[in-house]
Amino acid sequence: MIISLRKIVGIIVRLRHHVPVNTLFQIYRSLILPYTLYGIPVWGQASQCDLKKILTLQKRALRLIFFASKRSHAIPLLVASNILPAVNMLYFETVSSIMHYVSTHSTPKNIGELFIHSSDVHGYNTRFSCADKIFVQKSRLHLKIKSFPAFGTRLWNCLPLRFSGVSSRKEHLKEKFISCF
Repeated sequence: MIISLRKIVGIIVRLRHHVPVNTLFQIYRSLILPYTLYGIPVWGQASQCDLKKILTLQKRALRLIFFASKRSHAIPLLVASNILPAVNMLYFETVSSIMHYVSTHSTPKNIGELFIHSSDVHGYNTRFSCADKIFVQKSRLHLKIKSFPAFGTRLWNCLPLRFSGVSSRKEHLKEKFISCF
């Protein structure tokens, strides 16, 4: 994946003097963004060393599109182009969308089976089961703790009860991300 992204950044290097900025953004959105989004629930919790390589290539592509220097900050460029920074925020956005669908039971069967709703744990009502929470499956393995189901469960359960059952709950996930983790 990294090699493919490097080739696409090379294409942007060659084209940036010959095509308008809008075309370069279309190239970015059609060639670079799909590589970062494809399979992100699976590999989004990869090591920070690997994720940093993707972020570096993303920043380099934006600097090339805006004709910025190598040492200029990438945050203003990300804001100006309305692009989420690298994999961490894309992973968070994707997991929050999937967790919204998990809570409404509208996911495919194989994804829905990864999660146990709190109301399915036992037959009587408790504060936990009435709060539309997801049961946290305990594990001592680091791989399991960093997995998509574990991260999604922690993310969903950290939201306050007042967002429970509201269709806009997914929108509030981004606001609560920083306070939860």
